[in-house]
Amino acid sequence: MKFWQLLDIFRDEQTLLLESFKKDEWKLYHDRFLKIRDFVLTQDRVVLDQLVDERLLFEICSKSKKNIFLSLKKNKIYSYESSDSEHIISISDAVKMFKHDLIEEVFEKSEADILHD
Repeated sequence: MKFWQLLDIFRDEQTLLLESFKKDEWKLYHDRFLKIRDFVLTQDRVVLDQLVDERLLFEICSKSKKNIFLSLKKNKIYSYESSDSEHIISISDAVKMFKHDLIEEVFEKSEADILHD
């Protein structure tokens, strides 16, 4: 997952992000998080598009309360429980099951087509 995607998905759980970023092994992410406004303004793709260490990603996901709701009949995932959703998937399972671009889209647009490339 890209750094900007992580920040976007967990924008409403910034305390969780900061808690993880404050660990010595993730200091780089903490420093970049504090300067994120500058990176966005300058569109620093090296920083924004940097892939997040998978251990950090799974640490954050395992502490998150976020879920994704799956509708197989509609081939969609949702950020909310839809009348069409048949399965609730924790964010930690979702990052293993779906492309990270789709997960970011779900939290940006409320839903994503899982057959979309």
